Amino acid sequence: MTAVLERHHSESMNDLGDLEFDPVAREPVFERANEFVRDRALREIGTGQRLLRIDLAEGGVLTGPPYDLSWHLGNGGPLGRMGELFTASGEPESTSGAGIVVDNPTSRTLHVSVTPIGHHRYSWIWADVHGLSSRGGLATVAYRSGDPSPVFTRRATLWNVSGGDLPNSGNIAVLPTIPPAVLAGETGEGPVGDASDTVRPPLSFRFPVAPITFYAEPGERHIVWIWLWQMFRGDDRGFLALHTATVNGFAVSSAPPTVLH
Repeated sequence: MTAVLERHHSESMNDLGDLEFDPVAREPVFERANEFVRDRALREIGTGQRLLRIDLAEGGVLTGPPYDLSWHLGNGGPLGRMGELFTASGEPESTSGAGIVVDNPTSRTLHVSVTPIGHHRYSWIWADVHGLSSRGGLATVAYRSGDPSPVFTRRATLWNVSGGDLPNSGNIAVLPTIPPAVLAGETGEGPVGDASDTVRPPLSFRFPVAPITFYAEPGERHIVWIWLWQMFRGDDRGFLALHTATVNGFAVSSAPPTVLH
């Protein structure tokens, strides 16, 4: 049993790809999400099923809900298949996501770009700065069917707060109360595809979660996934974090790779 668990843990770490350097990405919420999507990729998702899949061709296509896949965990909304994503604090791990299946029925290798279209909004507020921590954001991942390693993965941390180190800059409002304590909160929103880690000086670069890009060989099937994630530790009394998103559609474009000589 121990050997099996260690093997699954090792596979999960390998599947994090370019997120592997980040200790936060190794927490269970990311491992569970990667395992969920990887499992469906390994099982040839959609074989024998009627899917609203996208058949690639040179050019672009736009698809909307209902989507092929949805998944939620903890305080995560179950309506991902309809494009409505939601997470709330209170559980150690909460996720809500939606996914699509992309096929390449052509005889050519295609470079694929997928951009989720929609809007997200998050907010948190608490009245006690001790004994809890919260962080959350948006993530994307793409798998080739039958392959345990993702072809694309990216995560954006939109908030990261803890009771022992309450931030007091940016758009975070901190108000004095009596007796001495802290009432703090933050709100943010924007297009789902533009979500990226907060960049602080002296850094100036950012890595949004989209577009999701990969190469699709002839006959290959891919799963593309967008999801909200949230992690929480401590006593939730006096604290609330909410994150919602509406994914109205996915814009998919594909073309033969461009070779520069």
